[in-house]
Amino acid sequence: MLTEFGRRAAILTGTLAMGIMVINGVLQNSNLLVVILQGVAAALFFGFGGLVVGNMLQSYVLNAARREAARIAIQKELEKEMKKQMEEQAEKADEEIDES
Repeated sequence: MLTEFGRRAAILTGTLAMGIMVINGVLQNSNLLVVILQGVAAALFFGFGGLVVGNMLQSYVLNAARREAARIAIQKELEKEMKKQMEEQAEKADEEIDES
């Protein structure tokens, strides 16, 4: 599953890995073909790693948001129930006072 965050992470890490490998190759005066192949290999390797990490992170964040939304909904429902019970208890107490 390719998510937007995962895609962006893959592009960023792949580009960064390619850039680092090219700079490393230029500084070492390596063969241009070797530099390009190493850069592409690094871009693919780190790009896929970035994709996996990005997708996992987005999945984690979305699941956390869903859990938080469910928790808030449950809390609101419990507050309504508590308020309703308190009102019923207050009415019963008023009736008992009126009967006395």
